[in-house]
Amino acid sequence: MQYAILNTVKMHPGIDQISLANLVALDRSNTGDVVARLEEKGLLSRSSGATDRRTKRLHLTDTGAALIDAMTDDVEMAQKRILAPLSDEEQKTFMALLDKLVDLNNALSRAPARPKVTRKVP
Repeated sequence: MQYAILNTVKMHPGIDQISLANLVALDRSNTGDVVARLEEKGLLSRSSGATDRRTKRLHLTDTGAALIDAMTDDVEMAQKRILAPLSDEEQKTFMALLDKLVDLNNALSRAPARPKVTRKVP
């Protein structure tokens, strides 16, 4: 969960916590708990939104960005090791089937993933 949250914040700097929960498919409560722990560790920072003080915008700290950068190679290596017994074509098929399973079962999740919604500011 922590890696997913940190990586999503890296890809969407300034994302609000509700949008983050929707993207990583976690319920709001769990997302809030993980975000609070990551903030305590100095990996994330929260700031109030410009138009809505209740909305907290999330950003990686320099420490958080360095951690994600350091982890990326390890994550990619682990994925390669897991898929290594399969041929290139089998890997593509396997990943496509996993994507399909996740997508088709998304609605059954306790916290289904939802695409980021961009809101227009009046």
